[in-house]
Amino acid sequence: MQNNQPEYYEELEKIDITDTAYEMMAALRRNFWKMLLIVVVCAAIGGLVQKAQYEPEWRADTTYVVSANTTTATVYTQAATANMAKTVQKILESEVARTLVAANMGLDDVPGTISVSSVEGTNVITIEAHAAKKDTAEAILDSVIKVYPTLTSQIVGDTSLEVMGNEKSITLTNPLSIKRAIAMGAIVGILIVIVILLAMALSRKTIRDENDLREITNVPCFGIIPIVRFKKRKNTTPEDQLILFDNPKISSGFQESIRSLRTRFEQELNEKGSQVFVVTSSAPGEGKSMVAANLAISLAKRGTSVILADMDLRNPSTAGSLGLGNYRHGVCDVLTGKIEIEDVMLAYEDLPLYILPGGKPVSQTARLMNDQSLQKLTDRLREMADIIILDTPPCGTLSDAILIGAFADSGIFVVRQDYLRTEQVSDGIQSISETGMPLCGCVINGVEAGKTGFTYGRTYGAYGRYGSYGRYGSYGRYGGTGYGGYGSDYGLENLDKEEEENL
Repeated sequence: MQNNQPEYYEELEKIDITDTAYEMMAALRRNFWKMLLIVVVCAAIGGLVQKAQYEPEWRADTTYVVSANTTTATVYTQAATANMAKTVQKILESEVARTLVAANMGLDDVPGTISVSSVEGTNVITIEAHAAKKDTAEAILDSVIKVYPTLTSQIVGDTSLEVMGNEKSITLTNPLSIKRAIAMGAIVGILIVIVILLAMALSRKTIRDENDLREITNVPCFGIIPIVRFKKRKNTTPEDQLILFDNPKISSGFQESIRSLRTRFEQELNEKGSQVFVVTSSAPGEGKSMVAANLAISLAKRGTSVILADMDLRNPSTAGSLGLGNYRHGVCDVLTGKIEIEDVMLAYEDLPLYILPGGKPVSQTARLMNDQSLQKLTDRLREMADIIILDTPPCGTLSDAILIGAFADSGIFVVRQDYLRTEQVSDGIQSISETGMPLCGCVINGVEAGKTGFTYGRTYGAYGRYGSYGRYGSYGRYGGTGYGGYGSDYGLENLDKEEEENL
């Protein structure tokens, strides 16, 4: 047993690193343009700083042979001339030398640096003058050559410097490299991005898999549904891009996930005998309507009679997302007693599936959803089909789902992977549970292939347009932090004043 512990901890570490890396990639996808902007800005700053701080440095140098002006050839051996070269080197690098060179140039100080190097064991020296300007570097070198006899005569006697090899050369030692500065700035930007992504990955706590769900609720996970995108093809019709179980264009992985969800759902039916189910989520954009529609279709294909009721009266879109068009009359009219259910019920193909559309959007649902009207509606629906699925608004922001849940037997809670923070999901589950309606299961929607071990066939990236669900109907923009707000477009437009008064 003890021998397996290192492998166990290594596996945990591997999973943790993998999850962190995935979170970083997910954060990069969500904030790609922001991260790219950081890199571009850092690269631009690197180039501008380099250009602003750039100071050119020119070097003028030449190599000389130090020799003594004497007629006694035997006096200076090779070692003696080598020592003479070293002495000349020290003299030319002294402060006295700088003072004489500056005076020769007519300045108070040398506008650059002077360096002298000698080749070990020889009488060869190289004099270098460094300055910010080419002409200045050359002038310093010329001045050194002029004043050296005055400096050396008292110490080493009469000496001469003979040019060795080529004439003096003048080169720019530090050419401006904007490209290199930009590249270095980009590298710094990438490092900053990595740090930001790592911080986001470590701080972001979202629902990724069943284990994350278990940490916040004891509601079992009923299913995992893959994220879907249709390939772009010529002559594609809107019906071809409906994310529906019976769409032949849909991936086999998606169909298999719906079958799995149906199996778990049927087990719940057999065990508890529930009939009316609410399908909801914490926030818009999590795919609850898609889950409700596909569960209804898959149940109907097994011969079960199903009614799918669009209870999202502020944003009714179920009928349109199923390819049945949009209807001005529906649940809102039934609740007010204007129309009977049979008059607005829609049949779905040749299946025992019927759709109760929401009707015209309304903004003041409290006047419609009272206990009496909801009780009457659900009682009538129970008489008409085996299973009733109520597609409600998100329960994390509005009370509609909570009001409806009081008249249902059970519920399914949809959680989109990596969409909301765990506390937001937990709050949504808690709010719907307070109605006394039990949740039979959760569904993790929008799962990407390769994450949490999900391997259902081939997936296609993000959801395309689910009927009219491209941006969740007209809910407006869902805030990035907290629950935000539904935006000013929620509910589209109010009813006409006359209709509101009649309600």
